[in-house]
Amino acid sequence: MKITKEDIKALFKEYNKLYFDGVLPSCKCHVFKGRGVFGRYNYFRKGNGKHEGSIWIAYNVDWTEETLREVVVHEMIHHYVQTIEGRSGGLFGHNWRFH
Repeated sequence: MKITKEDIKALFKEYNKLYFDGVLPSCKCHVFKGRGVFGRYNYFRKGNGKHEGSIWIAYNVDWTEETLREVVVHEMIHHYVQTIEGRSGGLFGHNWRFH
Protein backbone atom coordinates (compact mmCIF):
# COMPACT_ATOMS: atom_id res chain seq x y z
CA MET A 1 0.00 0.00 0.00
CA LYS A 2 1.36 3.43 -0.94
CA ILE A 3 0.34 6.41 1.15
CA THR A 4 -0.31 10.11 0.78
CA LYS A 5 -0.39 13.06 3.12
CA GLU A 6 -4.19 12.86 3.12
CA ASP A 7 -4.04 9.19 4.19
CA ILE A 8 -1.88 10.12 7.17
CA LYS A 9 -4.23 12.94 8.17
CA ALA A 10 -7.19 10.53 8.09
CA LEU A 11 -5.29 7.93 10.14
CA PHE A 12 -4.23 10.60 12.65
CA LYS A 13 -7.85 11.61 13.14
CA GLU A 14 -9.03 7.99 13.47
CA TYR A 15 -6.24 6.91 15.84
CA ASN A 16 -6.55 10.06 17.94
CA LYS A 17 -10.13 9.06 18.76
CA LEU A 18 -9.38 5.34 19.08
CA TYR A 19 -6.14 5.36 21.11
CA PHE A 20 -5.83 8.86 22.62
CA ASP A 21 -9.47 9.69 23.48
CA GLY A 22 -9.28 12.60 21.00
CA VAL A 23 -6.98 14.68 23.24
CA LEU A 24 -4.15 15.21 20.75
CA PRO A 25 -3.99 18.64 19.19
CA SER A 26 -3.84 18.79 15.42
CA CYS A 27 -0.57 17.88 13.82
CA LYS A 28 0.88 18.54 10.40
CA CYS A 29 1.27 15.38 8.34
CA HIS A 30 3.86 14.80 5.63
CA VAL A 31 5.29 12.05 3.47
CA PHE A 32 9.00 11.74 2.74
CA LYS A 33 11.41 9.40 1.04
CA GLY A 34 12.50 7.30 3.97
CA ARG A 35 16.04 6.05 3.76
CA GLY A 36 16.16 3.39 6.44
CA VAL A 37 13.59 5.31 8.49
CA PHE A 38 9.86 4.65 8.36
CA GLY A 39 8.66 7.69 10.29
CA ARG A 40 9.74 10.66 12.31
CA TYR A 41 8.29 13.35 14.48
CA ASN A 42 9.44 16.88 15.09
CA TYR A 43 8.01 20.00 16.64
CA PHE A 44 8.69 23.63 17.25
CA ARG A 45 7.48 26.14 19.79
CA LYS A 46 5.22 28.83 18.43
CA GLY A 47 5.33 32.40 19.68
CA ASN A 48 2.47 31.68 22.08
CA GLY A 49 4.50 28.96 23.84
CA LYS A 50 2.49 26.10 22.36
CA HIS A 51 4.02 23.29 20.36
CA GLU A 52 3.27 22.51 16.75
CA GLY A 53 4.08 18.96 15.75
CA SER A 54 4.75 17.29 12.43
CA ILE A 55 4.54 13.61 11.62
CA TRP A 56 6.52 12.34 8.65
CA ILE A 57 5.82 8.91 7.15
CA ALA A 58 7.90 7.29 4.39
CA TYR A 59 6.03 7.01 1.10
CA ASN A 60 8.49 4.61 -0.50
CA VAL A 61 7.50 1.66 1.70
CA ASP A 62 5.07 -1.06 0.68
CA TRP A 63 2.97 -0.69 3.83
CA THR A 64 0.64 -3.24 5.34
CA GLU A 65 -2.23 -1.85 7.40
CA GLU A 66 -0.66 -3.23 10.58
CA THR A 67 2.84 -1.82 10.12
CA LEU A 68 1.51 1.55 8.98
CA ARG A 69 -0.70 1.72 12.08
CA GLU A 70 2.25 0.85 14.33
CA VAL A 71 4.44 3.56 12.83
CA VAL A 72 1.75 6.26 12.83
CA VAL A 73 0.78 5.49 16.44
CA HIS A 74 4.48 5.46 17.40
CA GLU A 75 4.86 8.99 16.01
CA MET A 76 1.60 10.04 17.67
CA ILE A 77 3.02 8.95 21.03
CA HIS A 78 5.89 11.37 20.43
CA HIS A 79 3.28 14.06 19.73
CA TYR A 80 1.43 13.18 22.95
CA VAL A 81 4.55 13.29 25.12
CA GLN A 82 5.60 16.62 23.63
CA THR A 83 2.28 18.46 23.44
CA ILE A 84 0.24 16.99 26.29
CA GLU A 85 3.01 16.27 28.79
CA GLY A 86 5.44 18.97 27.62
CA ARG A 87 8.35 16.55 27.74
CA SER A 88 11.13 15.52 25.38
CA GLY A 89 14.54 13.95 25.58
CA GLY A 90 16.13 10.55 25.59
CA LEU A 91 17.55 8.82 22.56
CA PHE A 92 15.62 10.38 19.65
CA GLY A 93 12.76 11.15 22.02
CA HIS A 94 12.55 7.57 23.32
CA ASN A 95 12.86 8.34 27.01
CA TRP A 96 10.97 6.69 29.85
CA ARG A 97 7.97 9.03 29.28
CA PHE A 98 7.70 7.73 25.72
CA HIS A 99 7.71 4.11 26.87
